[in-house]
Amino acid sequence: MALWDIKGKALGVPVYELLGGPTRQHIRVYAHARTPEAVKAGRARGFTAFKTGPAKRRPSRYLETPAEVRYAADQFGELRRAAGDDVDLAIDFHGAISPALAKVLIKALEPHQPMFIEGRGA
Repeated sequence: MALWDIKGKALGVPVYELLGGPTRQHIRVYAHARTPEAVKAGRARGFTAFKTGPAKRRPSRYLETPAEVRYAADQFGELRRAAGDDVDLAIDFHGAISPALAKVLIKALEPHQPMFIEGRGA
């Protein structure tokens, strides 16, 4: 990237021009939201996509109880209900969820149709 930047500066053109020019006029962005109220406020500002982290009542363990998995899925479901089906919701495990727990959580979140699930296992 630094070399592209040097070449662009030497030629007096932005790097995106060196790479073939613009490819789109607009990009879609998402807001961060942990509560249904935050989703509603974001929708009022025009956002159509949101990202959150997994809801938890304490630091995650390597494996969780069914009650904690259900809690995380239910909280994500609350965000889905607040957002509606015409909005995308994503979740980021932030590297704090073990691979074993991630498998269980992904299945529990599936009915709420997350746009994507991000985050490597701890």
